[in-house]
This record gives sequence, structure tokens and C-alpha cells, in this order.
Amino acid sequence: MVDMQRLELEKKRYKRESVSLAVAVLALAVSIAATGVAVWPVLHESGERADTTVDYLSALSRAGVNDALGAMAYAESGSPAAEFATTVSRWRQAQRQDSSQGDIKDGTVARGDDGAFSLCLPELSVPLFPEECVTIDNVDYSTQGEVLNFTIDGVPTGSLVRSVTDADLADGGVGPMRVYPVTGVVSPDGSRVTLVYDLQRRREADRRYPVTFSSVIIQDDREEELEISAQYFPSEVGYWEKSSAVIQVPRETAFFFICWDGVLDQRGECDWTYGTGMR
Repeated sequence: MVDMQRLELEKKRYKRESVSLAVAVLALAVSIAATGVAVWPVLHESGERADTTVDYLSALSRAGVNDALGAMAYAESGSPAAEFATTVSRWRQAQRQDSSQGDIKDGTVARGDDGAFSLCLPELSVPLFPEECVTIDNVDYSTQGEVLNFTIDGVPTGSLVRSVTDADLADGGVGPMRVYPVTGVVSPDGSRVTLVYDLQRRREADRRYPVTFSSVIIQDDREEELEISAQYFPSEVGYWEKSSAVIQVPRETAFFFICWDGVLDQRGECDWTYGTGMR
């Protein structure tokens, strides 16, 4: 006679062991998938992305006037990374006529053991940042593997590169130049800002002569004079010419007083620019 009570106990034990075996098999499958299928593509993808970051940063570090634009090929359009590449390019192009710089050498890119990158830009008369090199880390990528964003010395790129107005900052002035903001970059510690401007001659009939740069004074909003960290202004600008200026100043700078001398009549002409142009 069958012991029904014992049979029921055996069935329950079998079910428990079957479930345990199924769980074990499932766990093993998950482990294999995680180590052999899921993890490997992530590591492989991470390696490719690191290579993309190196390519992006290497383009920024090169000394050629237009080399920085090559970084755009590795950044997603419209991203902070693309905006930073454009800014580096404009900063480099604005100093292309600075003959005092001599032979400009490429900067460097190095990857540390922690995965962060050290970026040293070419040494120009006006550096983009007060520090010679900055640390690039926490890189974000698009689904296509393009660089989206990253931190510079721990600060998100998007908070350092500032948009600018398109207005003439010297509008209504008497000097020979119009001053149009191009870009503004805040240092990671927030103490300084590097500003790039396009300069355009006013084309009044009585100003058909070259002008030479004389001086620039900066003030804060209390009209107290501040110290300029570095500056580049073109030595001479002809009547039909356009040029660029780059200046690194304290973050609290509010006003510029820029003076030019006329080569022919030696009249000094100065204009205030109200604001830096950064939004």
C-alpha cells in the first residue's frame, strides 16, 4: 500500500530541489552573460570611447590655427564638447597674427591611471586657462560614441564656456573700433575669464588711416581698476581691416577702456565698452 503522506513529502522535496537547480542554472547563465557577453562589449566600447576622447583632445592640443576644428569630428553637434572645441578654435585663431609668439608648439594629452586625461593646450600669449594644463574627466558619450560633455578640473564644461551677445560693446563711442564678443571662458576656479573679441574699424570718411593699439584699462562695477592677467591686441589695424583681441581678466571685470593712436594725426581715441559681452 502506498504511503500517501510520504509521497507528498517526496514530491515537495523534489520541487524544492528542482527550483534550487533552476535558480542555480539561471544564476550561472546570468554570470556567464554578465562576464562573457555583457561585460566584454562594455569594456570594448569603453576602450573605443577612450580612443575617441584621445582623438578629440589631441585635435584641441595641436598648434595649427585651424587644428582645433578637427575635434568637431569626435563631438556630437550642439553638445558642450562641440561648443568647447569651437571656443578653443576661436581662441587659437584670434592670436594667429601675434608675431611675438614665435614658433608655437603642440600641446600634450596624457591619460592617467585613474582614467582621467591631462590636457595641455598650445602656449599662446593669452592662455585659455590660467593653469598650464587641466584635467579632463567624467566624459559622457552619445549613443553613437561621440563626446558629449566632460569636466575640466572637476567643473562641467557647459558651465565654463559662456554664451555672448552679438552687440557692438563700443556702440556709440568715438574711437576707431567696434568690439564684438566672440566667446568667454571662465577658469575652473572661477577667478578669471578669457575673452575673445572681433575688432572692426569704423568706416567714417575722416578715419581713413591705420590705427595702432595704445592701451586698455579694466574696472569692476565700482569703477575700481583691476589687473589684467594677459592680453593680445593687434599692433595695427588698417581702415578696411578686421582683427581680433584676446584678454584674460578677473571674473569681476565690468568695463574696458580701450585706446588707439592714429598713425597720421597721432590723436588718441578711446572708448569704453560696457560689460564683457558674456551672458
